[in-house]
Amino acid sequence: MSESVEALVPKLVKIQQELRAPKNQFNSFGKYNYRSCEDILEAVKPLCHAAGVVLTISDEVVQVGERVYVKATAVLLAESGEQLQAVAYAREAAERKGMDASQITGTASSYARKYALNGLFCIDDAKDADAQGTPPAHPQRQQQPQSHPRAPQQPPQQSPPPEPPPYKQQSSANDGLRKAFHATGTELYGKGWDAKRKELCVHYHVESSNDLTAEAIHHIIDGMKKKLATAAGNGG
Repeated sequence: MSESVEALVPKLVKIQQELRAPKNQFNSFGKYNYRSCEDILEAVKPLCHAAGVVLTISDEVVQVGERVYVKATAVLLAESGEQLQAVAYAREAAERKGMDASQITGTASSYARKYALNGLFCIDDAKDADAQGTPPAHPQRQQQPQSHPRAPQQPPQQSPPPEPPPYKQQSSANDGLRKAFHATGTELYGKGWDAKRKELCVHYHVESSNDLTAEAIHHIIDGMKKKLATAAGNGG
């Protein structure tokens, strides 16, 4: 790390320590709270101003194999020219019901920008306890005593970023199901299974296939078995 960049690091550390971006958005379908890219920007802009730095975010459409991704880069820039950055990707869906092409790119951009900001400012985006089907563990989320159900927080009147599939908010998968998942995937895709798993993680908005829930894995296995049956029928 150069001396010029080292001078910027303390400012970034201060921003990371002071940044508070609570999950104020509410997904009425999945019944969980989340934060948007706009929430993070609203919270971090005053801190950047106080530290004398500028935050910029840029998008770039890149192709990896046959897939198209939106690459978002968040850059923290000091007046003297030093900079630090973080990058995140989100794959554009081939199609999405009710959206035109520009909206599909826009939702991928919002998702990629959010996680670029998460990386730059070390925002803890761990799974919510209520997203796993259990009562909230954090005191700030409890609006009523534990003996009464928590009243859901109403979302502000603004358009939220793309919501993760409902599979992520369901039950966890056991070891046996995960073994069947990997065995079926290896049988269908062979050496390409690792790359396919990464695509599935992007589609289901999880960081690792270990985060996929039982419902999601059952859904994926059913699809892979249908492909294997079709291939066997064509070959026979």
